[in-house]
Amino acid sequence: MKKIMKILPCLLLGILFFTGCSSAPKEDENAPQWFTLENITFDTEERKITGNSTEIYEGEMEVYLPDDIDASSLQEGQTLKVYGGPGMTMSLPPQLMHVSKIKIVSE
Repeated sequence: MKKIMKILPCLLLGILFFTGCSSAPKEDENAPQWFTLENITFDTEERKITGNSTEIYEGEMEVYLPDDIDASSLQEGQTLKVYGGPGMTMSLPPQLMHVSKIKIVSE
């Protein structure tokens, strides 16, 4: 019985360590993320980008740009990085919410 009482605290500490302390911190799923959109089309009237997403979500995606983002250099066929989220609509195609930055990757 004395042996069990000596071993039990070590076992409990080992279990606590391996279940809670050793796991790497997970990325915050509610944080904004960069999405890549290829072969975009841009509707200047609605300020809507449509393109094929290749990261995180794969498939067609729409992005409505807020007024404070400069879209003057956007052209059809470009590849963009779009910083947005959290959140995407469940519509088809899905729409990325809360976009705050865009970067042109290729012309």
